[in-house]
Amino acid sequence: SIATRYERGMESALERLGRTLPLPPAGRFSVVQLEGDPAEQLIDRAARIGADLVSVGVSMRPAPGGVAVGPIASALLRAG
Repeated sequence: SIATRYERGMESALERLGRTLPLPPAGRFSVVQLEGDPAEQLIDRAARIGADLVSVGVSMRPAPGGVAVGPIASALLRAG
């Protein structure tokens, strides 16, 4: 199906990205698929694995001179 091909393509792209990151010796990069409320799932996953950093993207453009913070990033900031 289209959805399955999309998921495989995204996972592959993220794995390639992970291989290019200059991680510290104890650092690790992982790709996981979560279901449910994105912010809640990310907060829970980060707590379970003891993550020091969670990175999220945004698909909107910031206002001139501003910073774009989407709804998931906003929820993570409020929870942090």
